[in-house]
Amino acid sequence: MSRDPRAFAAELRADAQQLRTMAGDLDARADGLCALAEQQERDAVSRERAKRAAIAASLEAEGRTFHRSPTASGPGPTIWGSARYEDAGQISP
Repeated sequence: MSRDPRAFAAELRADAQQLRTMAGDLDARADGLCALAEQQERDAVSRERAKRAAIAASLEAEGRTFHRSPTASGPGPTIWGSARYEDAGQISP
């Protein structure tokens, strides 16, 4: 039993079109997931900055100084040491 070559070619074209449509859908989903991941990363950075600002404000409210240094692993400065204002000249980081 042999197949009609034209009918088989039409089936293959239809399958190819369906695969192209599926690939387009997957590409759109991947773009959406990348955008979501980027937004979540920005949100995490914002939360970390807010946390650092709260720590700095808390230290200042206690009469403590804080030193910031750039980090190699992330955006923004990090607090690496603190001392009371009156002791600031006596303590080295």
